[in-house]
Amino acid sequence: MKLTTTIFILGLALIIACSSNKTLDLNNRYQACLPSNFKKDLNLVVESFNEFLNRNYDGQLESFISAISRWNLPEKSEFSTKDIELGQKLRLTEFKDFIYTEYEESYEDIALPKTVGSNQNESRTMIKVDADKPYLNCLSKVKTEGNLIAKYIDLQTSNPSLSPTVIGNLFLSNKSDKDYNSNLTKTIIAVEMYYMILNSVSKN
Repeated sequence: MKLTTTIFILGLALIIACSSNKTLDLNNRYQACLPSNFKKDLNLVVESFNEFLNRNYDGQLESFISAISRWNLPEKSEFSTKDIELGQKLRLTEFKDFIYTEYEESYEDIALPKTVGSNQNESRTMIKVDADKPYLNCLSKVKTEGNLIAKYIDLQTSNPSLSPTVIGNLFLSNKSDKDYNSNLTKTIIAVEMYYMILNSVSKN
């Protein structure tokens, strides 16, 4: 009986170890594809995000995604001095240029009030995730065990200006997918949700 129990425990440990190694291998393959300077900054963002989750959401990724999806954004006071300094550093290293492309959105189809000197052809600068830039391009080259990340890539490629609500709902509705608890999923949420908020609060 003891021998059977020992074999069972060893087998279970081996399965867990293999699963962990596969997850780590996927993350390593993604990282290997990235430019070194972007990879270094991305790891800092994920590290900052993990610390932020532990401080404010008991380490629960789901709680964070749910809050942001409802536009319940964290206050600046919830970010540490270290977080704010990172946000400022990322602007200097042009972190976003490895993820996004800027484009102009025109107001020509929007009824604007006429004011003296106003230009009815005004536009505003927006950003969208660029499938040809390292963040998404390298992610598309990694084959995962689940379908969630592939769904995210397809959705982001066809709709590159997705709102946090759409992204959040995608992940929350696929919590049973094998990709959900992966390091790659946490990286996506760190970029799509955490970084954008950090970038904003660190400007003030």
